[in-house]
Amino acid sequence: MMYRYLLATLAVFGLTACDDLFQNVNEDVDVDFLSEVLNEKQEAIQAEKVEFSPDYKTFTMTTYLHKDIGQYELKDTTKIRTEVVETINGLHRAKISTPHLISIKNVEADRIAENDVRMLVLVDLTLPQNELDHVKLYVGEMRTVFNHDNLFVAFMEGPEVGKTMKVTDYVLDNYFKKSKEQYVYLYRSMLAKKKEIMGGEEMWQDAKKRVMITFSNDKLYDEETDEPYDPDYYQYESLMVQADTVNSNSFAAFYSTIKRPGNTDEQEENVLGVFCNLNGGSFIDNFSWVSFKRTLYSTFNLHFPDNEFLFENPDFKVYRGDKKKLTLNFYNIESDSLIASVSTTVVLGSVYHPIIVHGHDILYVILQGSFLGIFILFSVWLILQFVVPFIRYRIFLHKHVIQYRGQNMSVNEKIVQENCYLCKAPFEVGDKIVVKCEHTMHKECWDENSYHCPEYSDRCKHGSHYYNPHNLLDSRNAPFFMKWILVAIISTIAAWLGFTLYTHYCYDFVMSKYMHDPVTQIPAFGVDIGFFLTFGMSMLAVRPGKDENIIGSLLLRAFVASMGCYLSFMLINLIILLFNIRIFLFLLNWIPWMTSAFVISYCSTFGTRIIHNKLLIVITVVISFLSMHAWTILFRFMELDYRVLIFFSFLIYGIGLVCCMATVAPRSERYFLKVQGAAKGMDIALYKWFRNHHDKVVTIGKSVDCSLQLSWDLQGDVAPVQAEIRLIQNIPYLTALEPGVLIHGKDIEINKRVRLYHGKTFVIGMTTFTYIEKD
Repeated sequence: MMYRYLLATLAVFGLTACDDLFQNVNEDVDVDFLSEVLNEKQEAIQAEKVEFSPDYKTFTMTTYLHKDIGQYELKDTTKIRTEVVETINGLHRAKISTPHLISIKNVEADRIAENDVRMLVLVDLTLPQNELDHVKLYVGEMRTVFNHDNLFVAFMEGPEVGKTMKVTDYVLDNYFKKSKEQYVYLYRSMLAKKKEIMGGEEMWQDAKKRVMITFSNDKLYDEETDEPYDPDYYQYESLMVQADTVNSNSFAAFYSTIKRPGNTDEQEENVLGVFCNLNGGSFIDNFSWVSFKRTLYSTFNLHFPDNEFLFENPDFKVYRGDKKKLTLNFYNIESDSLIASVSTTVVLGSVYHPIIVHGHDILYVILQGSFLGIFILFSVWLILQFVVPFIRYRIFLHKHVIQYRGQNMSVNEKIVQENCYLCKAPFEVGDKIVVKCEHTMHKECWDENSYHCPEYSDRCKHGSHYYNPHNLLDSRNAPFFMKWILVAIISTIAAWLGFTLYTHYCYDFVMSKYMHDPVTQIPAFGVDIGFFLTFGMSMLAVRPGKDENIIGSLLLRAFVASMGCYLSFMLINLIILLFNIRIFLFLLNWIPWMTSAFVISYCSTFGTRIIHNKLLIVITVVISFLSMHAWTILFRFMELDYRVLIFFSFLIYGIGLVCCMATVAPRSERYFLKVQGAAKGMDIALYKWFRNHHDKVVTIGKSVDCSLQLSWDLQGDVAPVQAEIRLIQNIPYLTALEPGVLIHGKDIEINKRVRLYHGKTFVIGMTTFTYIEKD
């Protein structure tokens, strides 16, 4: 009778506060001589449990054998090749993090030896040779569990039963040969071997549990005479069905019939069945080694798995709540054919609390990530401060700086003037001249005039290319967006540090209660990137006045943005999980990334001069997609410690978003004073004075030596030199040189610098000045 087995499932315990059960995948095994057994859709080997060491460096997997796989011991490396395969989330095959198989322990063999179970196989040599070959294979399978000292064999042929021998390679190779005899004394032989086993022969003296299994074809009668072959047949038949005092806990007898069509005798089977039942065993119609040993173990109340596999995880392997399917494939070395497979799925850790095998502690990770961030920050600064300006300058020299060749010289179909626009001196042949705009100048004059033409303003749109070769640290050499990118890098470093500390030390109640799912995006990302990126961008976008609480305003903007980003990620994932619409994950997961980008940009620029346009919206969506996929790739496909590498997802998101903002942010290098009061309203271009004055200073007063002479103010109390506006690192500062400079109706202190912001007003005499920046 075929023994039916249920597929076992492995209970895998994750650190996500819930237990998940994952059913293993069935594998078919192709073994020719057991084809009738393997026709069922059932795994040959089934995993029972996985146990990890405290540091998760090693783990064991115990397995049960459900089908015959041949006379193979899985730990025999001379015959078996083992392949270890690990897949992550069913998406890809792990290469770096696949555990290494250290050893295979034959638990059955060890436990059989510990319990001192010894077995005798009694073989009928009158069987056809092909059937003897099957029995030989069965005995070979038994040797995978029973060693030479507890597995024996004896052969029956004619009236004789051979001596008991250990099952050695020599015995297997030379004794399983068909006999010339046509019959055996089956009952007599079985009783004799039972007496030998129970009589305490030398090889059986110390055995705690003794087993005898007989392989024969039930042929006890001569077909021609219809008489038993054994003259004492009926006497031994009577003994076969008599109960004795054998302890069923120490001895068990089994009989396996190998039938031929039309050769069935129910009387003989009944006798053999009674004998086996009286002796703690059973009658077996069709022998299967796996079924037989399970019956044997049950008879003696023995319970243990077949094999135990010991694995070693590579250092820095990460368990973060994803499904890691581990599969062992066993191949025959000679034929390279698959013998059997066993697989199990392990879910450990979570995104918030990953398990990292021999990973670095949090301080090391923070230092490593900080060093990486600082290195990127410094590298970007070097490129934008030195490399990019130098390349742009070389392009400028190649396109706009030429040698004067004489009169009637033309560039781009325009006649070149014969005199320098600045110094008015005529050009000499061979002079280097700048033809960036229509106001042609000597190269020396161009450099002395701060690298622009004298008319560069509303009257000349193109006559400027600033590059100071004498001071490469000049901030004006770098592209205007450099400060935005540097602020983005600093903000993402801070966001990543906050994220790392948050996920290591904190516990999100909402996420832990409702979102036990490895595909869930992390609201902590939204909190950190929203807060720090908004804070950094607001520093560039907001231009506060003196009385405005700048720090409070920046913190408020950052807090609102962080909460908005948190809700964006949390709500989308609550919808996905609560309504079980995971098939639309790709269509929905980008929404919180894009929403967070809008929240950050809106909170950073609310109330400022930055106006969002359609291009900004398109770029923001693209950056959101890129950042989402960067996160997904790192999370799904990064096999080792991802805590530092996840910084790049922050970086892509932050730099992409600030570049969007920089494209629409005002980039003013033109400073004006709007004059109102005693004089007719007008705008005075401060930047022209700054360019033409070596100290970049504009003086204000009634003296004719002042840059801005208040000759129209006849009634106001104005000193000869009342105040000055000085440009320091591209930032204008107002300084009162005499009393009488008012801001909000109050005198400012003498020689105290006051930074001017767009829209800042101050009063001197009867005149009101408003500082303005025009794009």
